[in-house]
Amino acid sequence: MPAETFLVAFHDGYWRVNFDGQWYGAYPNRSAAQRATVVIAKAGDYLPTRVVVRNVDGSEEVVWDPDQDQAPADERRARNITQ
Repeated sequence: MPAETFLVAFHDGYWRVNFDGQWYGAYPNRSAAQRATVVIAKAGDYLPTRVVVRNVDGSEEVVWDPDQDQAPADERRARNITQ
């Protein structure tokens, strides 16, 4: 099943998250937006998602992809809590 994409980008003066054509959140910097989005993406075990960041220069990078994190969901949650 193809992964859905959360796009983190600078939009309307803030770092925001686009999912399914809608913008969400207003983060003060890329790092905060990226961290929050990865947490949300990892929490949705029922739906494969990935997180892509569009930099201000227009370049894009995948910062989290479920195909690259093969640990079982419970182990991922435990690892995130302890980090």
